[in-house]
Amino acid sequence: MSISATSPSFSASADGLLVGRTVGVCLLLDLLYRITCWMTGAPYYSPAFERTMEQIGPIPFALLAVTVGPVQETLVFQAVPVALIHRVFEKSRHAALATSALLFGAAHLIYGWQYGLFGVLGGVVFCSAYLARERQPIRAIAVVSLAHAVNNLFFVLVAVHDGKLPLAAALRGATA
Repeated sequence: MSISATSPSFSASADGLLVGRTVGVCLLLDLLYRITCWMTGAPYYSPAFERTMEQIGPIPFALLAVTVGPVQETLVFQAVPVALIHRVFEKSRHAALATSALLFGAAHLIYGWQYGLFGVLGGVVFCSAYLARERQPIRAIAVVSLAHAVNNLFFVLVAVHDGKLPLAAALRGATA
């Protein structure tokens, strides 16, 4: 039995590898971000993060970070810019990648210049994954959203470990 490029098992396997590679690069970027913050004395958790936590609480924050946020950001920062740039610049992958990455980074500047810079790099990673599946837009959105969700889950787990996201206390309070 041969596996063709249209075989569902091949596609699922290839998508899994793409998600894994994307998450791996993002985790490396997260580590470099943490090192950059340590070297520059900048806080790993910005005041904007702290305000968001106070406003919506740890449980909604964690749920949004790993469910709605990745899908919304994939649509806003990869799917729409890529489609628009392809229309304007006749399918220029470089213009789509640059635009997507810069928009993604700019949106993350609220958390500080370091986060904005690493947001641009993360935008390159996510848009590259999107472009790898762009012929199937729904699949591209699913792959990038899943990779982004796993990356955000890592951030949530680190924040819980660092005591910045008190999920256990919030869950205890919700059940009391």
